[in-house]
Amino acid sequence: MLRTAKIDHTSEDIETFSASRTDPTNPFPPLIPDLTIPRAGTRILHDLKFIGTGASIFDLGGEGIAIETRAARVNTEYVAKAASHDAANRFSRTSDTLKKSGTVRGLVVGPRGELSKDLQSLVRQAASKAAHENWRRLGKESSQLARADYLRIFTKKLAIAGIRAQASWLAGRYEQAIAQMAGAAAPDKRARDQDRRARHESEEYWSANAGFARADFRTQ
Repeated sequence: MLRTAKIDHTSEDIETFSASRTDPTNPFPPLIPDLTIPRAGTRILHDLKFIGTGASIFDLGGEGIAIETRAARVNTEYVAKAASHDAANRFSRTSDTLKKSGTVRGLVVGPRGELSKDLQSLVRQAASKAAHENWRRLGKESSQLARADYLRIFTKKLAIAGIRAQASWLAGRYEQAIAQMAGAAAPDKRARDQDRRARHESEEYWSANAGFARADFRTQ
């Protein structure tokens, strides 16, 4: 979506907190935002989360309340993890780096494809930018008309991708749970690596065959 809109971004950002690395054997920093977007001299951090149908957070109220509650917890979790890392490492300044970036945005997808407010805001931003870039190429009379199409397709594809990812995750965990209840051992490293490769191949297929840039507005 962001590539289609030509919005500068970094996925799986390992640079923002790279100065906080303390373990020479580990190439990764203590915090890795799922998405970083540069803006006004700083970086806006985002973290993607899913909520399944059985999540206890739904006990707090309706789906909208649960999704926004989960989204709000993202920043709290980042703050706590940064403080914990700094407390364990005398010269670490993870919390200072986090403060400079402001509140970490929670991009949450619910069990029926519901999107959190921050994710909806990102979709609107991408739709506006994509429409401005591409409305003539798409044969639209104005960028406003193209924006409506992008908004619809971006929202739809994100919701479907979220539901699909959750279904795949649940199916895999269900099969493993049944096997372990029957006495099988937990998956070893090789099995976990195979599972990761399978998910990666699935994501590549999905990207190639259902990418936003290939969307046909007349049929979607």
